[in-house]
Amino acid sequence: MAVDPVTLTRESLKNIGKKLEKGLEQTRKKWKEIQSENPTPKPVDEPSKRGSYYFIGPPKSGKTVFFVVMADVMQRMHIENGDKAPYTATYTTNKSKRFVSDCIRMMQKSEWPSKTLSGNTYEMDIESRKIIAMSEARFVFHDYAGEVFMRAFADPAKQEESNTYADEAKEMQEEMKNAKGVFLILDSAVLHNGLPEEIQDRLFYLADYMKNANASIKMAVIFSKKDMFNTNPIEPEKIFKDIEPDTFLKFQKLDTKYFFVTSVKDPVINGGIYLPPKNYNTSQSEGIIDAALWMLDIKDKPLIQDLKEIIERIIR
Repeated sequence: MAVDPVTLTRESLKNIGKKLEKGLEQTRKKWKEIQSENPTPKPVDEPSKRGSYYFIGPPKSGKTVFFVVMADVMQRMHIENGDKAPYTATYTTNKSKRFVSDCIRMMQKSEWPSKTLSGNTYEMDIESRKIIAMSEARFVFHDYAGEVFMRAFADPAKQEESNTYADEAKEMQEEMKNAKGVFLILDSAVLHNGLPEEIQDRLFYLADYMKNANASIKMAVIFSKKDMFNTNPIEPEKIFKDIEPDTFLKFQKLDTKYFFVTSVKDPVINGGIYLPPKNYNTSQSEGIIDAALWMLDIKDKPLIQDLKEIIERIIR
């Protein structure tokens, strides 16, 4: 008895279809079993993809004031300039916003913010509003005591694991490995009077560590407290280069720029101590916003100027 080849083909296709359907059903069941055994994966935290920028430095260098003034100035410039501002600046958490507000309030009372007592973290997200090369960033102020910096970048051969700050020092070192940029805050008054040997040592080992761990990092070396030299101007970068030539050259292997800044242009002097004036506001700062914009590569220029620069780079 002859078999119609067309009929045979149709029957074969039906069988193949049934087998495929059965196989898919078994695959679905196995997948559901696997999913039930494993916890649901957490959604990707988009802000975590932002490049992170950290603030470090020795004790009493002015890290807290520098971060607080920078955060406040950046947000106020954004608010006051509206759509013309080259970026948006928003606090990542309410705790961060409150921390900056509390510190500013103390400065308005002619007081400096309190010394660090614990390693809290405060953050601000920055988003460039340039149409071309739009970028995102996160300023992370991990409120380490200055002693953590001193522990993290001590002579590796002399570090003791039992040191009080050992765990936080390791955490700081890990942050430096993944950082896109670092603000290194140094007290220019200390530099002017002679950089202490212990700080010289830390800068030497910091330079070595950064070069080996993250050679592509940007580093803004901030010489703070410019307000103390209104009648006796200094050149902190030149002094640093003269007294620490080896560290200076190592920093140059990174993407490094130096800034001489002040948080208060016209401080008051009470008992020989420089303090913010009553009703202080962050518009009285100088140089701080320049450091932030350089670090983020944000240029407050018209779009046509950006286009012109890009075209010039291409045709060179």
